[in-house]
Amino acid sequence: MNLSNILSDKKINVDYLFYFSAVLLSLVIFSYFMFDLKLKIQEKKINELDGAFVAIGMGDGQIYNKKVIEYKRKIDDFALVLDSHRSTSNIFEFIEKNTLKNVWFSSFSIQQKVDKILLSGEASDLGVLSKQIEMFESQKDYVLDISVLNSENVGGDRVSFVLDIVLSPEVFNVTVNSNNSQNVLEGVNP
Repeated sequence: MNLSNILSDKKINVDYLFYFSAVLLSLVIFSYFMFDLKLKIQEKKINELDGAFVAIGMGDGQIYNKKVIEYKRKIDDFALVLDSHRSTSNIFEFIEKNTLKNVWFSSFSIQQKVDKILLSGEASDLGVLSKQIEMFESQKDYVLDISVLNSENVGGDRVSFVLDIVLSPEVFNVTVNSNNSQNVLEGVNP
């Protein structure tokens, strides 16, 4: 092998490498401009969509947005009221479950702020009234204090009375029984 043959073979290899590199560089430059063009087209579309959103936000969209915010505020206010709601219907059920059959209530007054009820009524005799007071006192989870404000004999064995009962705040709170969807006191056993 002579020197001229070796140099001519290297020149052929160098030519191929040069042309390959030139084509590769051209592809890279072409790809760069294509990606740049696509990027500009997408930026233009994004700007158009942003403009459309701003236009919607300035018109009817903003009005609807204000209405939604106002409704949300009203719902939150109403939810706060419902969370703190106290029900007197639980008291009626409590009294019904804890009243003896020879006791009749004629007047009923609720003072929710101090969790107190004032009951007026009649009992068939003083022993029944005593048992009635004992029954209310046995409900220690719900009755905090009970006192007899007045009692008098109204004829025969009949006794007229006025009871002052201080109740636990749980009696006024609305609780839902899992068996049905009525508002009831849980755990009240006469």
